[in-house]
Amino acid sequence: MVDSFRAVCSDFYINLKLGLKLELPTGPGAGRDTVLSFFERLRRSHPAMTGFRRYEGEMELDTPQDSPGPQQWAAVKRTSIRAGSVNPDTIEKALALHREILELAPFYLSISPLDVEMIEVLFGFDLHLPDQAVPGIDSTTEPTSAQSPDAVVAEALFADSPLAPLLRIEGTTPSDCQPLFGVTIDGDPHTEAYFEVKTRPTRAGQSGEQAEPISVYVTARHTGPCASLDELPGRCTALAHRAAGLCESVAIPSLIVPIRDAMLSGS
Repeated sequence: MVDSFRAVCSDFYINLKLGLKLELPTGPGAGRDTVLSFFERLRRSHPAMTGFRRYEGEMELDTPQDSPGPQQWAAVKRTSIRAGSVNPDTIEKALALHREILELAPFYLSISPLDVEMIEVLFGFDLHLPDQAVPGIDSTTEPTSAQSPDAVVAEALFADSPLAPLLRIEGTTPSDCQPLFGVTIDGDPHTEAYFEVKTRPTRAGQSGEQAEPISVYVTARHTGPCASLDELPGRCTALAHRAAGLCESVAIPSLIVPIRDAMLSGS
């Protein structure tokens, strides 16, 4: 399944987020040994994760970009724990990191079941304009990077819809087209799926390799506390499988392929 996902985009990634109600020890001088012990334990299982950095209210452990293989990262923020695997070999290998974090974090960071606000798994697809290397795109295609990413998304998703007249107002160009849809899953109000398209402005002077991609996100999220922290790894797996199915059945044919085709056509 990962091969089919990576065939339609430049980069594919699976991210985890565990949202919490109370703040974690990320402030200056607070819980330094606790977070470092958590990262050190994580690094034993993933030796390639040797990069450590600190931002305001966040600590992160990651795989250096020049390392071979998938890029992995984990971050502790004020009210959340996050992780990601970029271009994983398999979905299962990406989930192995996420499940391990969910098993270790409660012990090292003193998380209780009542503290859990939500857990989500995000499948991300980055699409670059045709002057960049995108799997399946003919490198002889004439570049269209001058086209606005928002115009690409608008044309791909709304050109044949009732919204089309809004895209063709004389003297205008789409400047912000980032649709977001949310649905409940299986009639459970606590479990939802979100489909989001994210565009970013291309800054003047950027080369093709540095230009920001258009991203498509498929997120499966469960909100509310859990009865036991032992539920979290299994819930992560269930959300990931649900998201993967939605990517295959809905997101790729209805969002990703039309946007990629619009990039190629230069419409």
